[in-house]
Amino acid sequence: MISDLKLRFGYGITGQQDGIGNYLHIPGYTVSGLNYQYGVGSNDYSTVWPSVYNPDLKWEQTATTNIGLDFGLLNNRIYGSIDSYYKKTKDLLNNTTIPLGVNFASSMLLNIGSMENMGLELALKGIPIQNDNLSWDVNFSFTYNLNKITHLNNASDGGVGLFSNATLVNTVGYSRNTFYLYHQVYDMNGKPIEDQMLHINKDGLTNASDRYITSKSALPKYIMGFSTNLQYKKWNAGASFHSNIGHYLFYKPYDNTISMTGWQESQNLTTMYYESLFSHNNQYESYSHHC
Repeated sequence: MISDLKLRFGYGITGQQDGIGNYLHIPGYTVSGLNYQYGVGSNDYSTVWPSVYNPDLKWEQTATTNIGLDFGLLNNRIYGSIDSYYKKTKDLLNNTTIPLGVNFASSMLLNIGSMENMGLELALKGIPIQNDNLSWDVNFSFTYNLNKITHLNNASDGGVGLFSNATLVNTVGYSRNTFYLYHQVYDMNGKPIEDQMLHINKDGLTNASDRYITSKSALPKYIMGFSTNLQYKKWNAGASFHSNIGHYLFYKPYDNTISMTGWQESQNLTTMYYESLFSHNNQYESYSHHC
């Protein structure tokens, strides 16, 4: 009945340098082209200007702890694995606005904080048919992940993009890419009322102080996959599907989301338009669609 059974435990630290350009950690200088030369007398001289740099720049590091169970049944005609993991990432990389005069640009790449991921992964494989001429396998995968930012040490406002025109922000205690919006007002039938937002501070003005960090993130909590493959002699046919569940899409034109076609001035409309009946761009209202 049981053809394979294995218990695994793992721990390791990996680093990644994605986003770090060449020589960003050392002073650099750029020589101007012919259009930016400075004339002194009868001679033209090329100008030189310094580039932004961060001598403390380092790779992100992720420490991962996981425990898993592999199992096989019926001579491995049914095979699967279950993994539980915890990942702690520190020295997160982010291009961050800096005070004027501190460096040679208004923003630069910084290591600004840490983040946690914890979850469960399940993988199953079944082989209903297997002989010399015909084989058929079915695969299913499932992942549940919780994400939370635990530290931001270079953001005076507590979050990257907070109190700016960003709709997605990163804030301590929240998931990465959490929506930062106004409170949408709805009518008695649950329909959103266009251009109606709650004034949180009750000062009669609609400004950034009326926006709030929602509990809704653009990151999915559940990821599922399914694939199957049928092979007969030298002929092969297969199919695969995947699904992301538990994340939100913002109802806003000019985004690459469902909202791009969700208001009446667009030529191509999704069914979301018939739920809102919005006639124009509503950039920061918290009317979102759960996926």
